[in-house]
Amino acid sequence: MTGNRVVLEGRVEAVEPMRVSPAGVASVRFTVRHQSTREEASIARKVEVAMQMVALGAMAEQARTLEIGRQVRVAGFLARASLKSEWPVVHVEELQDI
Repeated sequence: MTGNRVVLEGRVEAVEPMRVSPAGVASVRFTVRHQSTREEASIARKVEVAMQMVALGAMAEQARTLEIGRQVRVAGFLARASLKSEWPVVHVEELQDI
């Protein structure tokens, strides 16, 4: 199975300091909050979600410059936050200002 792609537009709500793993891989975790109105079952529904993101390597270098309140479009894939967690995070493959 290969269908695992997420695209989310929203406002940067939090950015953690860059970390470097023992293997030398840089990572930055940040949160994006999305708000919109969508139609579902012919009813307008207010949608609001905050998603945790993790950027690794070169994407971490880009993510470390994010500012709170900046509007961004993030694309990536879902994976567990850690080996001990079932909660998902979005692993960032693309990050753009909008």
